[in-house]
Amino acid sequence: MGEKILKLPYYLKENQLELEDICACGSFSIDSDCLYYNDCSNLKYLYPPYLKSQTLDEPFDLNQDYDKIVPKMSEGAPDLSNIMAWLRENPEKAQVDFVTFRGTYSGIMIGSLVENKIDWRLGACRINNTIYLCQFDTELKKKNIQEQKADPQLVRSSQWGYKFEQFMLTEDPSVKPRCQGELNENKQFCVMFQAKLKHFKLLYGAEMDGVISETKIEPDKLPGELKNVEFVELKTGKPYGLKMLKWWAQSYFVGIKNIICGEKDGNEVKSLKQIYVDNILRTINFKGRKITESNCCNLVADILQFIQNRVFGSDEGTYWLFEWHPQDKLKIRASMTQNPEYKFLDEDFVSFMKSQPSLQKDMDSQPRKYMKTSHDSEHRGRGRHQEGERWHRRNRQDY
Repeated sequence: MGEKILKLPYYLKENQLELEDICACGSFSIDSDCLYYNDCSNLKYLYPPYLKSQTLDEPFDLNQDYDKIVPKMSEGAPDLSNIMAWLRENPEKAQVDFVTFRGTYSGIMIGSLVENKIDWRLGACRINNTIYLCQFDTELKKKNIQEQKADPQLVRSSQWGYKFEQFMLTEDPSVKPRCQGELNENKQFCVMFQAKLKHFKLLYGAEMDGVISETKIEPDKLPGELKNVEFVELKTGKPYGLKMLKWWAQSYFVGIKNIICGEKDGNEVKSLKQIYVDNILRTINFKGRKITESNCCNLVADILQFIQNRVFGSDEGTYWLFEWHPQDKLKIRASMTQNPEYKFLDEDFVSFMKSQPSLQKDMDSQPRKYMKTSHDSEHRGRGRHQEGERWHRRNRQDY
């Protein structure tokens, strides 16, 4: 089977669509050595007095103990090893259409719809009736990462973000954060979320900054309380334009209501600004374009449908690559691959998931092939409409 192409819409259709039933369904921690633990040891709380917009009595010095920062061991797109470890302990949660990290969806959404600068590459593989998606760094992305690492100011700016979190977060909401000493960037608290987009059931992991709570949640009660807690996102810098759209996309997929932004003056944060996520798209125009929730969700849903149709058209365990480049503008390319570099699922994990009775019982019911995306016949002007219809008649088999 040769390369297949999905043509994106000529313009953004306002078909009412939103992400529904967002719910935290599990969590895990990553320690200072990047090791996985099935616990909540790295859960942090926003210090309650910092929830509201305010001028700080004492500015946060983001250069404090700068020499005690332990940088991340790896940069770039995450693999699925930690999600695989979590699913080994929670295999019943894999009864969904897609499994991946939040960044897959927010990256597609902003990269293809708004930014149009950095290409992306997704690997896909079906096990049982579930498609696993894994991001891979493109050459352009790798070059971008290396350029950032070579720029001392960009490195410091990134590390300031972690230092800001150290000033804002605490292990006990009744105790003021400890902002001295070592800061290890490898530590993470990750939450697994379930959600529904159109007819797709999604499961994805996301690193979370902290939760909003006046009291500390007992560790043995956290699994049951996780779906009820309110998460918070922490940012630094001046909120505007593309940056705000990225913040919105990141927050949207995990149901975050509040972003607390530390407004910097040089290396100091002198004030905090509370940003309501629901207000971001109402107040932002990017390059003269008004982006809506429905624009973003329709685009992601169309791409997921394209991926599902392609992957279910091949044997279980076949690896696919889906690629988009700014030069392609309206095209997403799909091809099967046997390159070991893109075989991202561990063989023992695959065997384990295929042996689960709860995941085997519905194997005979494959998704119905949906022949049109939400944008199929919605092109601007009669000429474009007819051109689009002719294209779709010629290429219906590719959807």
